[in-house]
Amino acid sequence: MSTSWVEVGRIGAPNGVRGWVKVQSFMARPEDLFEQPEWQVRAPNGSRATVRLAEYRRHGAGWIARLAGIEERNAAARLTGGWIEVERDSLPTTAAGEHYLADLVGMAVRNGDGIELGVVDHFVTTPANDVMVVRGSKEHWLPVTPQHLLRVDQVARTIEVDWPADF
Repeated sequence: MSTSWVEVGRIGAPNGVRGWVKVQSFMARPEDLFEQPEWQVRAPNGSRATVRLAEYRRHGAGWIARLAGIEERNAAARLTGGWIEVERDSLPTTAAGEHYLADLVGMAVRNGDGIELGVVDHFVTTPANDVMVVRGSKEHWLPVTPQHLLRVDQVARTIEVDWPADF
């Protein structure tokens, strides 16, 4: 992923027959995703397409959106599984103690005992919280919560966590 793009969501399955798609937002406030009028959609094969948001709304516990030029279910289905990215410059500056998950990928992770667990490979979004996938001599799945994520040093590119090395 280019450093000028930040992954902020994912496109799910079509919703209905008029081109609407389910959308998963990775933003702290999910509705902030829809303040971005233009998205880059990165397909699982790596290809990219620029799309414009036409309209959106809450749907049950999630969100659905219609993208300009997508008028029917088959066109919407071609976007399924695509990652939504926006230009970093279009995002608000993070407050102290806040970080975009994309900025943490590639950072070294150590626990409180100084044992290096590995490097942040990616994140998985779950209903309870995000999970940081750390790959080293083994793979660790760490909840991204204040209890487990103790300190992020952007300059040194390190993260200190409260997590046992043998778990």
